[in-house]
Amino acid sequence: MSFNTPLTQLLGCRVPFVGAPMAGAAGGALAAAVSKAGGFGFIGIGERAATHELLNKELEIARAALGATAAAGERLPIGVGFLAWLVEENPDVATQVLQSAASQVKAVWLSFGKDLPKWYRVVREADREVKIIVVASTPKAAAEAAALGADIVVAQGVEAGGHGLSTGLPLVSLIPEAVAHLPAANRPVLLAAGGISSGAQAAAALALGADGFVVGTRLCATALVDADGEGTVRTEAYDAVRGTTGWPEGIDGRGIRNKTHDEFTAGRDLNALKADYEVAAKNQDVERLTIWAGSSVGLVKQVSPAGEVVLEFERQVIASVNRLAQIVGGRV
Repeated sequence: MSFNTPLTQLLGCRVPFVGAPMAGAAGGALAAAVSKAGGFGFIGIGERAATHELLNKELEIARAALGATAAAGERLPIGVGFLAWLVEENPDVATQVLQSAASQVKAVWLSFGKDLPKWYRVVREADREVKIIVVASTPKAAAEAAALGADIVVAQGVEAGGHGLSTGLPLVSLIPEAVAHLPAANRPVLLAAGGISSGAQAAAALALGADGFVVGTRLCATALVDADGEGTVRTEAYDAVRGTTGWPEGIDGRGIRNKTHDEFTAGRDLNALKADYEVAAKNQDVERLTIWAGSSVGLVKQVSPAGEVVLEFERQVIASVNRLAQIVGGRV
């Protein structure tokens, strides 16, 4: 069985598996590993001072890792993701970085901005061939992204690790509602994101109407193998103690519940929490440090190289589809 979805056709990947552009975790090496294995990897740019040097450093790492896969003069078979609200803090430099990314990779991912249409235009005008991805956490936002002209819309459910809409819908509701809100003609590719840690969940997302799926937590599982789904929370605590504030209204983060969250919720003095967090950062104390994770972290039972994760998902999705086919008396 081979995959043939609008996503695999658009980006030229073998498996409709997209590595999430996780700022601080998804660099050039991870993006390249995902793409080499047949998925489509992303570099996550989340620094307030995004520069050409930072972008080019990660792109060169990816280029070296991709080797012969990255033909000279051709776009790298990866993407770069940007947090639009950070882009808006330094628009002149950010414009140049966005334009540079658009000319070197196959896709640019935009999320969480107060003026997404502006940055969509910057990327589109910089390069007409690059594919533009826009994150949507509601059916209305999905329709708006389609109207904007996005090539790919990411339906991000409330299960997602890291940042997202605190009042968003779960994927089981969001995907079919997003499908219903997208235009029948020239419909953008639809990706499912949020709490997808197994091939069975990915197959379910495809069955609901998605053209591909986004995987994050499963790709950065090192510190998460002893956690479970009930141990994650959506909260503003981790941004507050780290000083990473400024996110658009309604956006918070899902991470592993720990002392920082519990003491923040109990009303402990913020300065005291920040002081303890600084000590924890020096000592790598996971009882206080932020560990972003989706709600399905409990399914992550082992740490595997990124390429093996892509192949594992491929096998599991096929097995899940075959199981369903047997239920109705057939086999794909």
